[in-house]
Amino acid sequence: MTSGWCSSTAKLLNMSARNGLEFPNYGLIGVTQTRAISVINEARYLFSLDLGVASQTRNALNRMFDDDTEGLLSKDQKADGFRPFQMGLPVNLVGLHCRRLRCTFVILLIFVLGTILLLEYSGYSVWRVSEPEFRSTESSRERLQNQYMRVNNMLAQREILEAAIDNGLPDFRKIVPSCTRLAEEALQKNQSNSVREARQWKFDEVKFRRRLFGPKIKDKCKAIKDNFAFSSAPLSNEEEEFPLAYGMLVYKSSVQVYFLLSAIYQPQNAYCIAVDSKASLEFKRDMELLSDCFPNIFVMQIGNVQWCGFAVVRGVFNCLRFLSQLNHKWRYFQYLSGVDLPLKTNLELVRIFKRLKGTVNAEVTLFQKDRLGPEAKKTTPPLPLWKSSLSSLLPRETVDEMLKSEKVRELFNFLKDTSCADETLWATITGNKNVFPIPGAIDATEVYAKIKKEKKELHKLVNTTKHLVRTPEEPFPLRDYYISRYQVWVPNKHCAGKFVATSCVYGVGDLDNLMTRPELVAHKFYLDFEPATYFCVYQAVRQRALVDKIQQRFQGALYSQLPQVLMRDGESVDRLQFFFTDW
Repeated sequence: MTSGWCSSTAKLLNMSARNGLEFPNYGLIGVTQTRAISVINEARYLFSLDLGVASQTRNALNRMFDDDTEGLLSKDQKADGFRPFQMGLPVNLVGLHCRRLRCTFVILLIFVLGTILLLEYSGYSVWRVSEPEFRSTESSRERLQNQYMRVNNMLAQREILEAAIDNGLPDFRKIVPSCTRLAEEALQKNQSNSVREARQWKFDEVKFRRRLFGPKIKDKCKAIKDNFAFSSAPLSNEEEEFPLAYGMLVYKSSVQVYFLLSAIYQPQNAYCIAVDSKASLEFKRDMELLSDCFPNIFVMQIGNVQWCGFAVVRGVFNCLRFLSQLNHKWRYFQYLSGVDLPLKTNLELVRIFKRLKGTVNAEVTLFQKDRLGPEAKKTTPPLPLWKSSLSSLLPRETVDEMLKSEKVRELFNFLKDTSCADETLWATITGNKNVFPIPGAIDATEVYAKIKKEKKELHKLVNTTKHLVRTPEEPFPLRDYYISRYQVWVPNKHCAGKFVATSCVYGVGDLDNLMTRPELVAHKFYLDFEPATYFCVYQAVRQRALVDKIQQRFQGALYSQLPQVLMRDGESVDRLQFFFTDW
Protein backbone atom coordinates (compact mmCIF):
# COMPACT_ATOMS: atom_id res chain seq x y z
CA MET A 1 0.00 0.00 0.00
CA THR A 2 1.26 3.44 -0.81
CA SER A 3 2.48 5.42 2.19
CA GLY A 4 0.44 8.27 3.65
CA TRP A 5 2.64 11.07 2.42
CA CYS A 6 2.75 9.75 -1.15
CA SER A 7 -1.03 9.38 -1.05
CA SER A 8 -1.38 12.95 0.19
CA THR A 9 0.73 14.30 -2.64
CA ALA A 10 -1.19 12.38 -5.30
CA LYS A 11 -4.58 13.37 -3.91
CA LEU A 12 -3.43 16.96 -3.57
CA LEU A 13 -2.44 17.27 -7.22
CA ASN A 14 -5.68 15.63 -8.34
CA MET A 15 -7.70 17.95 -6.11
CA SER A 16 -5.89 21.01 -7.40
CA ALA A 17 -6.59 20.01 -11.00
CA ARG A 18 -10.29 19.53 -10.30
CA ASN A 19 -10.50 23.02 -8.80
CA GLY A 20 -8.52 24.85 -11.45
CA LEU A 21 -5.64 25.54 -9.05
CA GLU A 22 -2.35 24.82 -10.76
CA PHE A 23 0.83 23.76 -9.00
CA PRO A 24 4.27 23.66 -10.60
CA ASN A 25 5.47 20.36 -11.98
CA TYR A 26 7.30 18.95 -9.02
CA GLY A 27 8.19 15.87 -11.04
CA LEU A 28 10.30 13.31 -9.24
CA ILE A 29 11.03 15.50 -6.26
CA GLY A 30 7.65 14.57 -4.81
CA VAL A 31 9.07 11.19 -3.75
CA THR A 32 11.01 12.47 -0.75
CA GLN A 33 9.33 12.71 2.62
CA THR A 34 10.33 16.30 3.28
CA ARG A 35 9.31 17.47 -0.16
CA ALA A 36 6.00 15.64 -0.10
CA ILE A 37 5.05 17.20 3.21
CA SER A 38 6.20 20.64 2.09
CA VAL A 39 4.07 20.27 -1.05
CA ILE A 40 1.09 19.53 1.18
CA ASN A 41 1.95 22.37 3.54
CA GLU A 42 2.39 24.78 0.64
CA ALA A 43 -0.93 23.66 -0.76
CA ARG A 44 -2.67 24.29 2.54
CA TYR A 45 -1.56 27.88 2.30
CA LEU A 46 -2.59 28.16 -1.36
CA PHE A 47 -6.01 26.73 -0.61
CA SER A 48 -6.35 29.09 2.35
CA LEU A 49 -5.72 32.07 0.09
CA ASP A 50 -8.54 33.84 -1.64
CA LEU A 51 -8.20 32.05 -4.97
CA GLY A 52 -11.84 31.11 -5.41
CA VAL A 53 -11.52 27.52 -4.17
CA ALA A 54 -14.64 26.11 -2.57
CA SER A 55 -14.65 25.84 1.22
CA GLN A 56 -15.49 22.13 1.14
CA THR A 57 -12.31 21.55 -0.87
CA ARG A 58 -10.24 23.36 1.72
CA ASN A 59 -11.83 21.30 4.48
CA ALA A 60 -11.17 18.09 2.58
CA LEU A 61 -7.55 19.07 2.15
CA ASN A 62 -7.17 19.72 5.85
CA ARG A 63 -8.67 16.34 6.73
CA MET A 64 -6.43 14.67 4.19
CA PHE A 65 -3.37 16.34 5.68
CA ASP A 66 -4.28 15.32 9.21
CA ASP A 67 -4.98 11.69 8.22
CA ASP A 68 -2.07 11.08 5.89
CA THR A 69 0.71 12.72 7.90
CA GLU A 70 -0.14 10.90 11.11
CA GLY A 71 3.03 8.84 10.93
CA LEU A 72 5.25 11.65 9.72
CA LEU A 73 4.88 14.44 12.25
CA SER A 74 5.49 14.45 15.94
CA LYS A 75 2.93 15.95 18.31
CA ASP A 76 5.22 18.93 18.82
CA GLN A 77 5.44 19.51 15.08
CA LYS A 78 1.66 19.43 14.73
CA ALA A 79 1.24 21.73 17.68
CA ASP A 80 3.68 24.18 16.09
CA GLY A 81 1.60 24.31 12.91
CA PHE A 82 4.35 22.51 10.93
CA ARG A 83 6.59 24.71 8.82
CA PRO A 84 8.91 22.20 7.13
CA PHE A 85 11.36 24.69 5.70
CA GLN A 86 11.64 26.56 8.97
CA MET A 87 12.11 23.36 10.93
CA GLY A 88 14.70 22.01 8.53
CA LEU A 89 13.37 18.42 8.52
CA PRO A 90 16.03 15.91 7.44
CA VAL A 91 15.45 13.62 4.49
CA ASN A 92 16.16 10.22 6.01
CA LEU A 93 15.24 7.54 3.53
CA VAL A 94 15.92 4.62 5.87
CA GLY A 95 14.14 6.08 8.84
CA LEU A 96 10.92 7.08 7.13
CA HIS A 97 7.93 6.58 9.37
CA CYS A 98 5.63 5.66 6.51
CA ARG A 99 3.57 2.60 7.26
CA ARG A 100 3.82 -0.56 5.14
CA LEU A 101 6.58 0.80 2.92
CA ARG A 102 7.97 -2.08 0.91
CA CYS A 103 11.69 -2.69 0.64
CA THR A 104 11.51 -2.66 -3.14
CA PHE A 105 9.99 0.81 -3.03
CA VAL A 106 12.90 1.99 -0.89
CA ILE A 107 15.37 0.68 -3.45
CA LEU A 108 13.46 2.35 -6.26
CA LEU A 109 13.32 5.54 -4.24
CA ILE A 110 17.09 5.57 -3.72
CA PHE A 111 17.62 5.01 -7.45
CA VAL A 112 15.31 7.88 -8.36
CA LEU A 113 16.90 10.25 -5.86
CA GLY A 114 20.36 9.26 -7.09
CA THR A 115 19.28 10.17 -10.61
CA ILE A 116 17.99 13.52 -9.38
CA LEU A 117 21.27 14.28 -7.59
CA LEU A 118 23.20 13.37 -10.72
CA LEU A 119 21.06 15.73 -12.75
CA GLU A 120 21.47 18.46 -10.16
CA TYR A 121 25.24 18.25 -10.12
CA SER A 122 25.17 18.20 -13.91
CA GLY A 123 23.58 21.64 -13.79
CA TYR A 124 19.97 20.67 -14.44
CA SER A 125 17.26 21.22 -11.85
CA VAL A 126 14.17 19.02 -12.04
CA TRP A 127 12.16 21.52 -10.06
CA ARG A 128 13.45 24.73 -11.50
CA VAL A 129 10.74 26.96 -12.94
CA SER A 130 11.48 27.71 -16.56
CA GLU A 131 12.85 31.26 -16.86
CA PRO A 132 14.28 31.55 -20.38
CA GLU A 133 14.67 35.32 -20.23
CA PHE A 134 16.09 35.51 -16.72
CA ARG A 135 18.19 32.36 -16.49
CA SER A 136 20.50 32.45 -13.49
CA THR A 137 24.25 31.89 -13.73
CA GLU A 138 24.46 30.45 -10.23
CA SER A 139 25.48 26.85 -9.65
CA SER A 140 23.02 24.08 -8.81
CA ARG A 141 24.12 24.09 -5.19
CA GLU A 142 23.71 27.86 -4.92
CA ARG A 143 20.35 27.66 -6.64
CA LEU A 144 19.13 25.06 -4.15
CA GLN A 145 20.39 27.08 -1.21
CA ASN A 146 18.78 30.24 -2.53
CA GLN A 147 15.50 28.42 -3.16
CA TYR A 148 15.56 27.04 0.38
CA MET A 149 16.24 30.47 1.90
CA ARG A 150 13.69 32.20 -0.34
CA VAL A 151 10.85 29.83 0.49
CA ASN A 152 11.78 29.76 4.17
CA ASN A 153 11.69 33.57 4.24
CA MET A 154 8.33 33.59 2.49
CA LEU A 155 6.86 31.13 4.96
CA ALA A 156 7.97 33.30 7.87
CA GLN A 157 6.59 36.47 6.29
CA ARG A 158 3.31 34.77 5.41
CA GLU A 159 2.73 34.01 9.06
CA ILE A 160 3.38 37.64 9.98
CA LEU A 161 1.11 38.96 7.21
CA GLU A 162 -1.80 36.66 8.01
CA ALA A 163 -1.54 37.49 11.71
CA ALA A 164 -1.49 41.22 10.93
CA ILE A 165 -4.63 41.01 8.78
CA ASP A 166 -6.43 38.67 11.19
CA ASN A 167 -5.67 40.84 14.22
CA GLY A 168 -5.92 44.26 12.58
CA LEU A 169 -8.88 43.68 10.27
CA PRO A 170 -11.04 40.97 11.87
CA ASP A 171 -14.27 42.62 10.71
CA PHE A 172 -13.02 42.74 7.13
CA ARG A 173 -12.18 39.04 7.11
CA LYS A 174 -15.58 38.26 8.60
CA ILE A 175 -17.53 40.41 6.16
CA VAL A 176 -15.41 39.45 3.13
CA PRO A 177 -14.28 35.82 3.49
CA SER A 178 -13.49 35.67 -0.23
CA CYS A 179 -12.54 38.70 -2.32
CA THR A 180 -12.57 36.56 -5.46
CA ARG A 181 -16.17 35.58 -4.86
CA LEU A 182 -17.04 39.17 -3.95
CA ALA A 183 -15.54 40.45 -7.22
CA GLU A 184 -17.56 37.93 -9.24
CA GLU A 185 -20.83 38.62 -7.42
CA ALA A 186 -20.38 42.39 -7.69
CA LEU A 187 -20.54 42.09 -11.49
CA GLN A 188 -24.00 40.54 -11.38
CA LYS A 189 -27.08 42.70 -11.85
CA ASN A 190 -28.85 41.31 -8.79
CA GLN A 191 -26.61 42.23 -5.88
CA SER A 192 -26.20 39.53 -3.24
CA ASN A 193 -26.29 40.15 0.50
CA SER A 194 -22.53 39.65 0.69
CA VAL A 195 -21.96 42.41 -1.86
CA ARG A 196 -24.28 44.79 -0.01
CA GLU A 197 -22.56 44.01 3.30
CA ALA A 198 -19.14 44.57 1.75
CA ARG A 199 -20.21 47.94 0.35
CA GLN A 200 -21.62 49.00 3.72
CA TRP A 201 -18.65 47.85 5.81
CA LYS A 202 -16.74 50.72 7.42
CA PHE A 203 -13.09 50.81 8.42
CA ASP A 204 -12.55 52.34 11.87
CA GLU A 205 -9.34 54.26 11.29
CA VAL A 206 -9.36 55.84 14.75
CA LYS A 207 -9.62 52.44 16.43
CA PHE A 208 -6.90 51.00 14.23
CA ARG A 209 -4.60 53.92 15.02
CA ARG A 210 -4.97 53.23 18.74
CA ARG A 211 -3.41 49.83 18.10
CA LEU A 212 -0.30 51.65 16.94
CA PHE A 213 0.00 54.60 19.27
CA GLY A 214 -2.13 53.75 22.31
CA PRO A 215 -0.85 54.56 25.81
CA LYS A 216 0.16 50.93 26.38
CA ILE A 217 2.35 50.83 23.27
CA LYS A 218 5.97 51.31 24.33
CA ASP A 219 7.78 50.29 21.15
CA LYS A 220 6.05 52.15 18.32
CA CYS A 221 8.43 50.85 15.66
CA LYS A 222 7.61 47.27 16.59
CA ALA A 223 3.90 48.09 16.57
CA ILE A 224 4.16 49.50 13.04
CA LYS A 225 6.19 46.57 11.73
CA ASP A 226 3.88 44.00 13.30
CA ASN A 227 0.53 45.60 12.45
CA PHE A 228 1.47 46.27 8.82
CA ALA A 229 3.73 43.24 8.30
CA PHE A 230 6.61 45.20 6.76
CA SER A 231 9.04 42.90 4.92
CA SER A 232 12.21 42.36 6.90
CA ALA A 233 14.38 40.83 4.14
CA PRO A 234 14.45 40.69 0.33
CA LEU A 235 12.26 37.91 -1.00
CA SER A 236 14.77 36.89 -3.68
CA ASN A 237 18.28 37.59 -4.94
CA GLU A 238 16.76 38.95 -8.12
CA GLU A 239 14.88 41.63 -6.19
CA GLU A 240 17.88 42.42 -4.00
CA GLU A 241 20.05 43.00 -7.07
CA PHE A 242 17.47 45.30 -8.73
CA PRO A 243 16.40 47.85 -6.09
CA LEU A 244 13.74 50.46 -6.82
CA ALA A 245 13.07 54.01 -5.67
CA TYR A 246 9.80 55.73 -4.79
CA GLY A 247 8.80 59.33 -4.21
CA MET A 248 5.57 60.22 -2.39
CA LEU A 249 3.73 63.44 -1.66
CA VAL A 250 1.36 63.07 1.32
CA TYR A 251 -0.63 65.21 3.71
CA LYS A 252 -3.30 63.12 5.48
CA SER A 253 -4.37 59.66 6.73
CA SER A 254 -1.17 58.24 8.17
CA VAL A 255 -2.81 54.80 8.46
CA GLN A 256 -3.47 54.70 4.70
CA VAL A 257 0.09 55.85 4.01
CA TYR A 258 1.39 53.07 6.27
CA PHE A 259 -0.70 50.49 4.41
CA LEU A 260 0.59 51.78 1.07
CA LEU A 261 4.19 51.69 2.24
CA SER A 262 3.86 48.20 3.67
CA ALA A 263 2.55 47.00 0.30
CA ILE A 264 5.56 48.34 -1.62
CA TYR A 265 8.22 48.12 1.08
CA GLN A 266 11.39 46.09 0.62
CA PRO A 267 14.56 46.73 2.65
CA GLN A 268 16.70 47.00 -0.50
CA ASN A 269 14.58 49.81 -2.00
CA ALA A 270 14.75 53.55 -1.28
CA TYR A 271 11.78 55.73 -0.31
CA CYS A 272 11.38 59.50 -0.10
CA ILE A 273 8.27 61.00 1.49
CA ALA A 274 7.55 64.70 1.01
CA VAL A 275 5.11 65.98 3.64
CA ASP A 276 2.88 68.98 2.96
CA SER A 277 3.62 71.75 5.46
CA LYS A 278 -0.10 72.28 6.12
CA ALA A 279 -0.52 68.68 7.33
CA SER A 280 -1.47 68.25 10.98
CA LEU A 281 1.23 67.98 13.63
CA GLU A 282 0.04 64.45 14.41
CA PHE A 283 0.43 63.42 10.78
CA LYS A 284 3.93 64.93 10.56
CA ARG A 285 5.00 63.00 13.66
CA ASP A 286 3.59 59.79 12.21
CA MET A 287 5.65 60.31 9.05
CA GLU A 288 8.81 61.18 10.96
CA LEU A 289 8.40 57.97 12.90
CA LEU A 290 8.83 56.05 9.64
CA SER A 291 12.32 57.46 9.15
CA ASP A 292 13.13 56.50 12.75
CA CYS A 293 11.98 52.91 12.22
CA PHE A 294 13.26 52.20 8.70
CA PRO A 295 16.77 53.19 7.53
CA ASN A 296 15.72 53.38 3.86
CA ILE A 297 12.69 55.67 4.32
CA PHE A 298 13.52 59.38 4.17
CA VAL A 299 11.05 62.08 5.16
CA MET A 300 11.23 65.77 4.22
CA GLN A 301 8.84 68.67 4.60
CA ILE A 302 7.90 70.95 1.70
CA GLY A 303 5.88 74.15 1.38
CA ASN A 304 2.13 74.56 1.31
CA VAL A 305 0.82 72.32 -1.46
CA GLN A 306 -2.24 73.45 -3.40
CA TRP A 307 -4.03 71.59 -6.17
CA CYS A 308 -2.22 72.31 -9.45
CA GLY A 309 0.28 74.44 -7.54
CA PHE A 310 4.02 74.48 -8.23
CA ALA A 311 4.82 73.08 -4.78
CA VAL A 312 4.00 69.63 -6.17
CA VAL A 313 6.85 69.90 -8.69
CA ARG A 314 9.19 71.25 -6.03
CA GLY A 315 8.38 68.36 -3.69
CA VAL A 316 8.93 65.71 -6.37
CA PHE A 317 12.19 67.29 -7.53
CA ASN A 318 13.47 67.55 -3.96
CA CYS A 319 12.84 63.83 -3.53
CA LEU A 320 14.46 63.04 -6.88
CA ARG A 321 17.52 65.11 -6.04
CA PHE A 322 17.86 63.39 -2.68
CA LEU A 323 17.47 59.90 -4.15
CA SER A 324 19.89 60.64 -7.00
CA GLN A 325 22.61 61.79 -4.61
CA LEU A 326 22.01 58.86 -2.30
CA ASN A 327 24.70 56.17 -2.15
CA HIS A 328 22.21 53.59 -3.36
CA LYS A 329 21.99 51.48 -6.52
CA TRP A 330 18.28 51.89 -7.25
CA ARG A 331 17.37 51.31 -10.91
CA TYR A 332 13.89 52.81 -11.54
CA PHE A 333 11.90 55.62 -9.93
CA GLN A 334 8.13 55.92 -9.57
CA TYR A 335 6.01 58.65 -8.01
CA LEU A 336 3.08 57.64 -5.82
CA SER A 337 0.15 59.50 -4.31
CA GLY A 338 -1.01 58.71 -0.80
CA VAL A 339 -4.26 57.29 -2.21
CA ASP A 340 -2.55 54.92 -4.66
CA LEU A 341 -2.21 51.17 -4.18
CA PRO A 342 0.13 48.80 -6.04
CA LEU A 343 -1.32 46.20 -8.40
CA LYS A 344 1.99 44.33 -8.72
CA THR A 345 4.35 42.62 -6.31
CA ASN A 346 7.95 43.76 -5.98
CA LEU A 347 9.28 40.83 -8.03
CA GLU A 348 6.71 41.48 -10.74
CA LEU A 349 7.82 45.12 -10.81
CA VAL A 350 11.47 44.12 -11.10
CA ARG A 351 10.78 41.83 -14.04
CA ILE A 352 8.60 44.45 -15.73
CA PHE A 353 11.29 47.12 -15.32
CA LYS A 354 13.85 44.77 -16.83
CA ARG A 355 11.57 44.43 -19.84
CA LEU A 356 11.44 48.22 -20.21
CA LYS A 357 15.18 48.24 -20.99
CA GLY A 358 15.82 51.70 -19.60
CA THR A 359 12.90 53.38 -21.38
CA VAL A 360 10.60 55.98 -19.83
CA ASN A 361 6.91 55.18 -19.47
CA ALA A 362 4.84 58.37 -19.51
CA GLU A 363 1.65 59.65 -21.08
CA VAL A 364 1.87 61.87 -24.16
CA THR A 365 -0.93 64.40 -24.62
CA LEU A 366 -1.19 67.98 -25.86
CA PHE A 367 -0.30 70.87 -23.56
CA GLN A 368 -3.14 73.36 -23.03
CA LYS A 369 -1.94 76.88 -23.68
CA ASP A 370 -4.47 78.33 -21.24
CA ARG A 371 -2.26 76.96 -18.46
CA LEU A 372 0.38 79.59 -19.20
CA GLY A 373 0.60 82.50 -16.76
CA PRO A 374 1.07 86.14 -17.84
CA GLU A 375 4.88 86.02 -17.65
CA ALA A 376 5.14 82.61 -19.29
CA LYS A 377 3.11 83.86 -22.27
CA LYS A 378 5.75 86.51 -22.93
CA THR A 379 8.65 84.05 -23.15
CA THR A 380 9.53 81.02 -25.20
CA PRO A 381 9.69 77.79 -23.18
CA PRO A 382 13.11 76.11 -23.11
CA LEU A 383 11.54 72.98 -24.61
CA PRO A 384 8.30 72.32 -26.55
CA LEU A 385 5.65 71.61 -23.91
CA TRP A 386 3.75 68.33 -23.55
CA LYS A 387 1.33 67.04 -20.96
CA SER A 388 1.46 63.80 -18.95
CA SER A 389 0.55 62.37 -15.57
CA LEU A 390 3.00 62.92 -12.74
CA SER A 391 2.95 59.16 -12.25
CA SER A 392 5.60 57.97 -14.69
CA LEU A 393 8.41 55.41 -14.69
CA LEU A 394 11.92 56.87 -14.90
CA PRO A 395 15.19 54.89 -15.11
CA ARG A 396 18.11 55.99 -12.93
CA GLU A 397 20.12 57.23 -15.93
CA THR A 398 17.31 59.56 -16.96
CA VAL A 399 16.95 60.98 -13.47
CA ASP A 400 20.69 61.57 -13.04
CA GLU A 401 20.99 63.37 -16.39
CA MET A 402 17.84 65.37 -15.72
CA LEU A 403 19.13 66.76 -12.46
CA LYS A 404 22.45 67.81 -14.01
CA SER A 405 20.87 69.53 -17.00
CA GLU A 406 20.78 73.31 -17.34
CA LYS A 407 17.89 72.90 -19.78
CA VAL A 408 15.79 71.16 -17.12
CA ARG A 409 16.66 73.89 -14.64
CA GLU A 410 15.39 76.48 -17.12
CA LEU A 411 12.19 74.47 -17.61
CA PHE A 412 11.78 74.22 -13.85
CA ASN A 413 11.85 78.01 -13.53
CA PHE A 414 9.59 78.51 -16.55
CA LEU A 415 6.91 76.20 -15.12
CA LYS A 416 6.62 78.32 -11.97
CA ASP A 417 4.27 80.59 -13.92
CA THR A 418 2.05 77.82 -15.25
CA SER A 419 -0.96 75.98 -13.87
CA CYS A 420 -0.68 72.26 -13.02
CA ALA A 421 3.05 72.31 -13.71
CA ASP A 422 3.35 68.73 -12.46
CA GLU A 423 1.45 67.57 -15.56
CA THR A 424 3.91 69.32 -17.87
CA LEU A 425 7.02 67.78 -16.39
CA TRP A 426 7.90 64.29 -17.61
CA ALA A 427 6.51 64.34 -21.16
CA THR A 428 8.25 67.67 -21.83
CA ILE A 429 11.61 66.52 -20.46
CA THR A 430 11.56 63.10 -22.14
CA GLY A 431 9.50 63.92 -25.25
CA ASN A 432 11.96 66.11 -27.15
CA LYS A 433 14.53 63.60 -28.31
CA ASN A 434 15.72 65.70 -31.26
CA VAL A 435 16.57 68.79 -29.19
CA PHE A 436 17.14 67.20 -25.78
CA PRO A 437 18.38 63.58 -26.20
CA ILE A 438 18.20 62.53 -22.57
CA PRO A 439 18.34 58.75 -21.87
CA GLY A 440 14.93 57.20 -22.55
CA ALA A 441 13.71 60.17 -24.61
CA ILE A 442 11.23 59.87 -27.48
CA ASP A 443 9.93 62.15 -30.21
CA ALA A 444 6.58 63.13 -28.67
CA THR A 445 5.44 64.80 -31.89
CA GLU A 446 5.46 61.61 -33.97
CA VAL A 447 4.27 59.51 -31.03
CA TYR A 448 1.28 61.76 -30.41
CA ALA A 449 0.38 61.69 -34.11
CA LYS A 450 0.29 57.88 -33.99
CA ILE A 451 -1.72 57.91 -30.73
CA LYS A 452 -4.24 60.34 -32.22
CA LYS A 453 -4.62 58.16 -35.29
CA GLU A 454 -5.17 55.00 -33.25
CA LYS A 455 -7.72 56.67 -30.97
CA LYS A 456 -9.91 57.38 -33.98
CA GLU A 457 -10.01 53.65 -34.66
CA LEU A 458 -10.63 52.50 -31.08
CA HIS A 459 -14.21 51.60 -31.96
CA LYS A 460 -12.79 48.67 -33.90
CA LEU A 461 -11.44 47.26 -30.63
CA VAL A 462 -14.81 47.25 -28.83
CA ASN A 463 -15.30 44.22 -26.56
CA THR A 464 -11.81 42.87 -27.22
CA THR A 465 -11.20 42.81 -23.47
CA LYS A 466 -13.48 39.78 -23.29
CA HIS A 467 -11.01 37.85 -25.42
CA LEU A 468 -7.80 38.78 -23.62
CA VAL A 469 -5.73 35.69 -22.92
CA ARG A 470 -4.38 35.31 -19.39
CA THR A 471 -1.80 32.68 -18.47
CA PRO A 472 0.17 32.00 -15.26
CA GLU A 473 3.24 33.44 -17.00
CA GLU A 474 1.39 36.46 -18.41
CA PRO A 475 -1.63 37.19 -16.17
CA PHE A 476 -1.87 40.91 -17.04
CA PRO A 477 -2.69 41.48 -20.74
CA LEU A 478 -1.68 44.92 -22.02
CA ARG A 479 -4.37 47.55 -22.61
CA ASP A 480 -2.34 50.51 -23.91
CA TYR A 481 1.12 52.08 -23.95
CA TYR A 482 0.86 53.73 -20.50
CA ILE A 483 1.38 51.28 -17.61
CA SER A 484 2.55 53.47 -14.76
CA ARG A 485 -0.87 54.15 -13.20
CA TYR A 486 -4.46 53.07 -13.75
CA GLN A 487 -6.77 56.05 -13.34
CA VAL A 488 -10.33 56.43 -14.59
CA TRP A 489 -11.53 59.90 -15.57
CA VAL A 490 -15.07 61.20 -15.92
CA PRO A 491 -17.17 60.36 -17.93
CA ASN A 492 -15.62 56.89 -18.33
CA LYS A 493 -18.24 54.20 -17.69
CA HIS A 494 -15.71 51.86 -16.05
CA CYS A 495 -16.10 53.26 -12.54
CA ALA A 496 -18.29 51.36 -10.08
CA GLY A 497 -17.41 53.70 -7.24
CA LYS A 498 -17.80 57.47 -7.43
CA PHE A 499 -16.06 60.41 -9.09
CA VAL A 500 -14.21 62.95 -6.96
CA ALA A 501 -12.44 65.84 -8.72
CA THR A 502 -13.25 64.13 -12.07
CA SER A 503 -11.32 60.99 -11.06
CA CYS A 504 -12.78 57.63 -9.99
CA VAL A 505 -12.65 56.47 -6.38
CA TYR A 506 -12.86 52.72 -6.82
CA GLY A 507 -15.66 50.66 -5.33
CA VAL A 508 -16.42 46.98 -4.83
CA GLY A 509 -17.71 46.67 -8.38
CA ASP A 510 -14.24 47.55 -9.72
CA LEU A 511 -12.48 44.62 -8.04
CA ASP A 512 -12.66 42.22 -10.97
CA ASN A 513 -11.12 44.78 -13.31
CA LEU A 514 -8.45 45.90 -10.84
CA MET A 515 -7.14 42.38 -10.28
CA THR A 516 -6.14 41.94 -13.93
CA ARG A 517 -5.01 45.42 -14.94
CA PRO A 518 -1.50 45.62 -16.47
CA GLU A 519 -0.72 48.95 -14.80
CA LEU A 520 1.63 49.00 -11.81
CA VAL A 521 -0.55 51.03 -9.43
CA ALA A 522 -4.17 52.15 -9.24
CA HIS A 523 -5.42 55.62 -8.31
CA LYS A 524 -7.49 56.25 -6.20
CA PHE A 525 -8.86 54.63 -3.04
CA TYR A 526 -10.46 56.23 0.02
CA LEU A 527 -10.63 54.39 3.32
CA ASP A 528 -13.96 56.07 4.06
CA PHE A 529 -15.59 54.86 0.83
CA GLU A 530 -16.16 51.12 0.30
CA PRO A 531 -12.84 50.26 2.00
CA ALA A 532 -13.39 46.56 1.29
CA THR A 533 -12.17 47.40 -2.21
CA TYR A 534 -8.90 48.74 -0.85
CA PHE A 535 -8.22 45.83 1.46
CA CYS A 536 -9.12 43.20 -1.13
CA VAL A 537 -6.54 44.62 -3.53
CA TYR A 538 -4.02 45.09 -0.72
CA GLN A 539 -4.48 41.53 0.53
CA ALA A 540 -4.34 39.98 -2.96
CA VAL A 541 -1.06 41.65 -3.92
CA ARG A 542 0.64 40.97 -0.62
CA GLN A 543 -0.42 37.32 -0.53
CA ARG A 544 0.63 36.78 -4.14
CA ALA A 545 4.11 38.09 -3.32
CA LEU A 546 4.52 35.26 -0.82
CA VAL A 547 3.59 32.36 -3.10
CA ASP A 548 6.90 31.43 -4.68
CA LYS A 549 5.47 29.26 -7.44
CA ILE A 550 3.18 32.02 -8.70
CA GLN A 551 5.99 34.58 -8.55
CA GLN A 552 8.56 32.45 -10.32
CA ARG A 553 6.12 31.75 -13.15
CA PHE A 554 5.58 35.41 -13.94
CA GLN A 555 7.85 36.55 -16.76
CA GLY A 556 6.35 39.86 -17.93
CA ALA A 557 7.29 39.18 -21.55
CA LEU A 558 4.24 41.12 -22.79
CA TYR A 559 5.77 44.33 -21.45
CA SER A 560 8.55 43.93 -24.03
CA GLN A 561 5.87 44.71 -26.63
CA LEU A 562 5.28 48.23 -25.32
CA PRO A 563 5.91 50.73 -28.13
CA GLN A 564 8.49 52.66 -26.10
CA VAL A 565 10.60 49.50 -25.82
CA LEU A 566 10.24 48.64 -29.49
CA MET A 567 11.21 52.21 -30.48
CA ARG A 568 14.34 51.84 -28.38
CA ASP A 569 15.13 48.68 -30.35
CA GLY A 570 14.86 50.62 -33.61
CA GLU A 571 11.27 49.94 -34.68
CA SER A 572 9.51 52.66 -36.69
CA VAL A 573 6.67 54.48 -34.89
CA ASP A 574 4.34 53.88 -37.83
CA ARG A 575 4.58 50.12 -37.30
CA LEU A 576 3.87 50.23 -33.56
CA GLN A 577 0.66 49.65 -31.63
CA PHE A 578 -0.22 51.96 -28.73
CA PHE A 579 -3.68 50.61 -27.84
CA PHE A 580 -4.37 46.90 -27.43
CA THR A 581 -8.00 46.97 -26.25
CA ASP A 582 -10.93 49.37 -26.22
CA TRP A 583 -10.27 50.37 -22.56
